[in-house]
Amino acid sequence: MKLMDQHEIKKFLEPFNNEKINVKITTLDLIIIELKNAVIKADKDSFSFRGEGFIVPVVLYKKINYLSVNEESEIASVNAYLRDGTIINFTYKNL
Repeated sequence: MKLMDQHEIKKFLEPFNNEKINVKITTLDLIIIELKNAVIKADKDSFSFRGEGFIVPVVLYKKINYLSVNEESEIASVNAYLRDGTIINFTYKNL
């Protein structure tokens, strides 16, 4: 499933607020950040990832080109493609 509309993206991500997920962030410079058991903090205009001793900066919903969502297996995967070329992948247990 591919979500491109800002309202759809926000609506999809909001239920993940305060949920634990695994996150992998890859920048255009191939800097890779992996976080296990991160918590998504979502609000009206943005979201961020937090955990013990780290906070990944805020991502504004309007900076997301689109989300690619795969919920076909027990571990679901979401890729957020940002306008600057950064890709944020997070996984969660698909109920």
